Amino acid sequence: MAHRTALLFLALLMLLSAMSAGAQISVTTAQYDNARTNGNLGETTLNTSNVNVNHFGKLFTRTLDGYSYTLPLYVPNLKFHGKLHNVVFVATMHDSVYAFDADTASSSQPLWKTSLGTPLTTHFPVSPYIQPEIGILSTPVIDPSTNTLYAVAVTSTDQITPSLSLHALDLITGAEKFNGPVQIQAQVMGATGPVVYDPHTIVQRTALLLVGGAVYLGFADATPSVPWHGWVMGYSASNLQKQTAVFNTTPNGASGGIWQSGRGLAADANGYIYLMDSDGDYDGVSNFSDAFLKLATPGLTVADWFTPSDFSELNTDDLDLGSSGPILIPGTNRIVGGGKNGMVYLLNSAAMGHLQSATSNPLQNFLATAGCSSGVTCAEIHSTALWNCAGGPALYVWGWNDTLRGYRMVKGLFNTTAFAESAVTSAYPGGGITLSASGCTAGTGIVWSTTSPDNTYTYIGSDVVRAFDAETLQELWNSNQNAARDGAGNIAKFMEPMVANGKVYVPTFSKELVVYGLLPKSRK
Repeated sequence: MAHRTALLFLALLMLLSAMSAGAQISVTTAQYDNARTNGNLGETTLNTSNVNVNHFGKLFTRTLDGYSYTLPLYVPNLKFHGKLHNVVFVATMHDSVYAFDADTASSSQPLWKTSLGTPLTTHFPVSPYIQPEIGILSTPVIDPSTNTLYAVAVTSTDQITPSLSLHALDLITGAEKFNGPVQIQAQVMGATGPVVYDPHTIVQRTALLLVGGAVYLGFADATPSVPWHGWVMGYSASNLQKQTAVFNTTPNGASGGIWQSGRGLAADANGYIYLMDSDGDYDGVSNFSDAFLKLATPGLTVADWFTPSDFSELNTDDLDLGSSGPILIPGTNRIVGGGKNGMVYLLNSAAMGHLQSATSNPLQNFLATAGCSSGVTCAEIHSTALWNCAGGPALYVWGWNDTLRGYRMVKGLFNTTAFAESAVTSAYPGGGITLSASGCTAGTGIVWSTTSPDNTYTYIGSDVVRAFDAETLQELWNSNQNAARDGAGNIAKFMEPMVANGKVYVPTFSKELVVYGLLPKSRK
């Protein structure tokens, strides 16, 4: 009888362990999902009661060999040498990819580290906006069905000529797979002949997108000289040597870069890709700058688009529409996104409207930040997040030199008066924000942010990580309340925290990944 009881008890423990493991979320792409909501609604540990200076703080750091311009990714329960680990994956501008144990402070050495080549140093034309080297600039994407991480690296053998390549790395070993790497090359036909992708003028900034068995990449300018173009390229996820499609935003013009402050291209359940691009030529025929674009896959053809009526002024004043990226509001046909002039647009994905006019308007557009002041400074939008709940999705926006604001959607449209606003401002580029919550449970919604008192337009600045109650935007905690314990180092420009299973992972320009969570009692 005792033996039987012991067996039942063991079975119960195994069931509870499996349930616990099953409850863990994976973060395999930037902004948590292909809709780019930037909201993790599976966070059951952290809430507005326990995120405070007495119970929450820095747990440990992981040392890196370069700046991290990318978001960490997270996969639980991977087996290394017979032992299960929750693993956080981090990429650096030194062209390295790391796999670290995500939980154990003493496990400071990587489970593996892979170098993808020699990065290009600062004389690259994009300097001083990207420094001191350029290597892996875009957030990778993970395919958990094949245990593969895809990443794009900039390398150079002579420190003069850049080369961009797409890699597929095994999650357990870091080894190359699927016939990778492949050197990125492309061309399309323009009205006057071939338009050829030029790595001297282009960087791959948007987070990678995996959809329909292909990996998609977005490209923007690396230098103010023209001509350059925005590009989207697709590659077979199972054979990197197979380029599936190429799209150019301005084949008969110039510019139209796709950078989105590092946010990913979005995709819906039907495989359509959505993006927001930047200043350049527009004619609504072959040139589509300053536009929301909907591309059909696998061919990457334009299925629909929206361009604001003032696109010419946006272009002249360098007020990129595409300074942020689109969010697809789950369960609806709504798309929302905002740009450098602080304006947010809400669109119908089934009929986006093309060029805005008296008879072709977006569903809604409104100023969601303090906006522009005499064309000199603007509360630019670089980061947004969505808490998608049946009572009304909440959109969070934090513009440059502005405050964090929340806007509630009611009956398919946003109330243009913020339901809450923080008391804190952030210098350039504004707050990098993300949201965590346990579904729509009251008291669990937290807006996390990276902020800086320093203008990081061309300089390195200090990072203050913050947490706000998502319902009131009252601050719960920040890393300066106990700076000796919780200091975050230097801010990673345009990057936000990543929240997974009770921990907050923050990339930095201090050559560290900083990890926060609930403190052991001895460390309060």
